[in-house]
Amino acid sequence: MNIVKKGFTLIELLVVVLIIGILAAIALPQYNAAVAYSRVAEALTFIKTLNQAQEIHHLTTGEYTINADNLDISLPSGFTLCASSDVRRLYSNGKTIIDLSKGYWGMGPSMTRNSACGWKEGASFSTNIVTRTPGYWSYCPETANAPCIECIVDKTGGNIAAQRKACERLGPYLGESETDSMTYVYSVSK
Repeated sequence: MNIVKKGFTLIELLVVVLIIGILAAIALPQYNAAVAYSRVAEALTFIKTLNQAQEIHHLTTGEYTINADNLDISLPSGFTLCASSDVRRLYSNGKTIIDLSKGYWGMGPSMTRNSACGWKEGASFSTNIVTRTPGYWSYCPETANAPCIECIVDKTGGNIAAQRKACERLGPYLGESETDSMTYVYSVSK
């Protein structure tokens, strides 16, 4: 009597599951880094456009503006004003915040701790791209006579390794923020 063996043994199934687990453990950090970099690159693209608009406004009026309506650009789709003061305007789409302040402007999910703008404690992605004007505190060289761009990783967010890797692709590590020990700061090459 011949017994026909159909199916897989438990050992064969365990080996397959183990191989899939190993591949997932290798691929997941790379996926997280790619997602973080794409978000940083998107913010950087907008910030470069915003910088050009701010420079045109500065050449025309002699000052930088906190009002996006004064700039010759459109905010990305879905962004609306969520908070305003004499020195700062915040625009949000519920996930990301654009911050136009006196002395700096930037884009990212943790630009402010303002819950009205969609900020959430411990966001899984907390990398911000920030431009600081000359004379405003930053890691910019003291001799800089034009705004410089920084990639800032909020240590309170998740996926810090992936976010740092995304910033490292843009420029060198400069150190931890002197005014906020919760961040890592990277220079962004123009």
